[in-house]
Amino acid sequence: MDHFFNDIFGDMPDKTMGIFMQAALQSSGNVAPNTIGADYFFLENFVTDDMRWDIPYITKDFLQHCYNKIPEFNDVGWYFEDTLERGFSDTFLGKKIMRLIYNGAKLKDEYCRELIIYLYKTYHKKEYNQLKRFKSLSADDVLDLVDSDYDFMESTAGRILGMSTFLNIKQEDSCSVIYLTLEKQREKWLEYDDEQYDDSLGYPDEIWKEAEKQVQEWEAQEEKKDLRRQHRINRKDEEFVSDCFKYLHFPEDYLYRIYETYMGTPIELTRTLSLLKMRHPNKDYTFEEVQKYAVLYSLTTGLRDLTELFNRTVDQLLSIDDDIFDDEESSFDPSKINDRESSAKQAPAQKIVTNVAPIDTDAKPEDYLAEIAELRKKLNRKEQEVSQLREETKILKLHHKEAESLVEKYESEREELIALRNFAYKASLDDNDIATIDKDQMISAISDLEIVIIGGHVNWINKLKKQFPKWMFIDPDAYKTVDGKMLDSKAKVYFYTDYLSHITYNKFIAAVRERNIQFGYLASVNIDYVTRHIYEDIGQG
Repeated sequence: MDHFFNDIFGDMPDKTMGIFMQAALQSSGNVAPNTIGADYFFLENFVTDDMRWDIPYITKDFLQHCYNKIPEFNDVGWYFEDTLERGFSDTFLGKKIMRLIYNGAKLKDEYCRELIIYLYKTYHKKEYNQLKRFKSLSADDVLDLVDSDYDFMESTAGRILGMSTFLNIKQEDSCSVIYLTLEKQREKWLEYDDEQYDDSLGYPDEIWKEAEKQVQEWEAQEEKKDLRRQHRINRKDEEFVSDCFKYLHFPEDYLYRIYETYMGTPIELTRTLSLLKMRHPNKDYTFEEVQKYAVLYSLTTGLRDLTELFNRTVDQLLSIDDDIFDDEESSFDPSKINDRESSAKQAPAQKIVTNVAPIDTDAKPEDYLAEIAELRKKLNRKEQEVSQLREETKILKLHHKEAESLVEKYESEREELIALRNFAYKASLDDNDIATIDKDQMISAISDLEIVIIGGHVNWINKLKKQFPKWMFIDPDAYKTVDGKMLDSKAKVYFYTDYLSHITYNKFIAAVRERNIQFGYLASVNIDYVTRHIYEDIGQG
């Protein structure tokens, strides 16, 4: 039992914790336990990975049965923050729907109760099979069940308490200790969340004024240079963002379609500089740096705005946010819609045909109009399928191109690993392990080959040059930029690893890979050993 309470009461002396628990048990018969903490943790992990994929089906069935009851279910309680910005996109809707189902079950709605029991049996089968054996539950019983799921103790405890109520399993008075502990842990978690999402962050006045003054100075300087650049974020950065959206098959101006709180570039630059100064108050930023960060700020804000819009839209569709509805401001009045029932009584029942204009003819058009409507429906469905397939094809082509790039990268790295392995193997051999070959014979065999040596000390290079004047020797320090054309038609490239920086190596290995040139490694200052190594490596022996 101890490990369950340690996280909440870990800094409390054992004696004090014992008195606390005893007091909780004594008061449990007088005051009904507060279930908020248990409710919170019940919903925190009720949606399993398997259930997540089935949420659309669960949601559809729930809405068909209970849509008109959602406002009533919503009023029961809101136990945790089931908004998209506080969670993950793949669990957001599931948590929101599960809260409504759970609240409906607590209201003793028969459908919600049967639905949540079915979900528990289906997606928490092992736990259900353990719990259903109990006719009553004590605190020890709950903790024994919790021990089987150590990583999610609080969620398991909350789930067991909640489901035992729906399964009509009696809870003993000692369970009040579990309820109390879960509520303390919920308060602890929410306190942590408040620290993470503190709305009072803001911008201190002195930082904002300083940033605003700096932006005004930059604007004045830019205005002198070119009026067209006044009040603009760097055009190249904007173009790159547009290119990214186009590459992902979004409109190039998508950022400004989702950015609902845009207040002009001067404000964007001031906000950006203020945020930078809050983290690094003593650092000076150039106008170009702030322009680049401002693009990131805009993208982040656009994502925030889109998230809030989606949250708001889902709440509107589910009718669970009363604050967003104001009947006095709405022009829509459902009471003025013609009564469908009275219309049905006045006219004989007829098959409703959509997407077909009325025609004036003596013929009876019902049959072929219905057929036209059905054909139009099928055509529309096929057009949607074609459009979807076309979009999927574009995405697949995009992924295919990215995959090819990755394969090419991995193949290059594989060749590099093989070369390093061979080099390490030969370097580990004793001189006696390699057959003795006449030195002049080896020099004669490889002196005319198109060999390139990259790296090495100048004295070492000069010695090799005397012995192999036709080889190419490259001093990496002399090449700030690499012209790969110098490697064209070369037989093999060798890197001297002990005298070569990592950055230089990456530049030259990229040029070698691009031209599909064989390569190897050298590490010895002994000219005779290098000669023999290349002779053996080239395969002339």
